[in-house]
Order: sequence, then C-alpha cells, then structure tokens
Amino acid sequence: MPTEMFTKEFLVKESQTAKMLGSGDLEVLGTPALAAMIEQTAKEAVKDQLSVGETTVGTVLELRHLYPSAVGATIVVTMTSIEQTAHKIRYEFVAYEGERQIAKGSHQRAVVEIDSFLKRITKD
Repeated sequence: MPTEMFTKEFLVKESQTAKMLGSGDLEVLGTPALAAMIEQTAKEAVKDQLSVGETTVGTVLELRHLYPSAVGATIVVTMTSIEQTAHKIRYEFVAYEGERQIAKGSHQRAVVEIDSFLKRITKD
C-alpha cells in the first residue's frame, strides 16, 4: 500500500481553549479541540474513497499534546495512512504551529455503513 498523506489547516478560536472547553484553566488550545482537529483531518483524508452510504467513525486516538498554542495560532495537521483494509484505516499524525511540532500520535477509524451503524443506537 502506498503511503498517503493528507494535510489540513486550522485557526485556533477562543471557543477551542482549554478554559472554554472546561478541560483546563488556561486560554490555550485545549486538547479536546486538538483531538477534534485530528479526527476531522482523518475523516476528510478518506472521504473520496468511500462508497455512497458509507462514512468513517473514530475508534482509537493516541495523542501526545506537546506544546501550548494561543488563540489565533495556525495549526497544521498532517495524517499519514499506515494501514488500510475494507473496514479500518490507521494513521500516524503530527500537528505543527509554524516550525514547532505541538502534537503527535496515532488514530484509527472504522468504515461503517451509515444506516446499519445508526440502527445500533439503543433507545430507552
């Protein structure tokens, strides 16, 4: 399988700070927002390879958040596909603010058929 890379750029908003998200006390990029950036990048990386009626869902995320980033910072997330089967995609990723690597890790997504996946939701 050839290595496939996909990059997406984000601008840190006030709503994405640790303080606003409740994950910390500081007005810096919150880890939950960084995780969402990573998942969004991975989702978009594979969307053109899916069949009609399919999507991907995140199943595993290993994230090392290495440095803080301020509101207004530009974050660039790059995903590298390291394994792909009919039902699973594994990535390694890095995130940069300028020249500084602010995060790294791995992410796995499952390819699901939307209708059957939604039927798995139980209602009480």
